[in-house]
Amino acid sequence: TMSNNISLNEVKNSAFLASQSYESFENSPNSSKRTITNPATNSSFEVVDQTKSANGFSATVFRNIPQRG
Repeated sequence: TMSNNISLNEVKNSAFLASQSYESFENSPNSSKRTITNPATNSSFEVVDQTKSANGFSATVFRNIPQRG
């Protein structure tokens, strides 16, 4: 049988990124806003690119920043 193991942190990060994808990162005057951290998992992500359409669709590309230590 095939096993689909996903950690609770992966689920929390997926929910966090789904929510964050609708935030506006385009033309942000604060360059540090291009890096976001999920407080529930202490995982950090870089906002690589974002496109929003007139009808409300938002596509955001995040890159996982590996934790050090």
